[in-house]
Amino acid sequence: DFLKVDIEGSEYDLFYTLPKNILKKLKTISMEYHNLDKQKKNGKSLAKFFRKQGYQVKQRDSLLRTVGQLTAKYV
Repeated sequence: DFLKVDIEGSEYDLFYTLPKNILKKLKTISMEYHNLDKQKKNGKSLAKFFRKQGYQVKQRDSLLRTVGQLTAKYV
C-alpha cells in the first residue's frame, strides 16, 4: 500500500515503465525526485503523470530546484 522512494534520479525509469496494474496497488507514494531535464524528467512532469493515473499529488521543489518532494495518494 505505501511506497517510499529515494533512488537518486531513477524514479522516472521506475514509474514511467511500471505496469498500471502494479502502480494502482500503491495507495500512497512518498518520494524525493530530481529535476534532470525540462521534458519528462522533472517534478512537474512526474506530478502530471501521477494525476493522469488517478492520484492526488502534493509536490514541492527545494530552494535550489534541483530536487523536490512528492506525495501521491490514489483516489
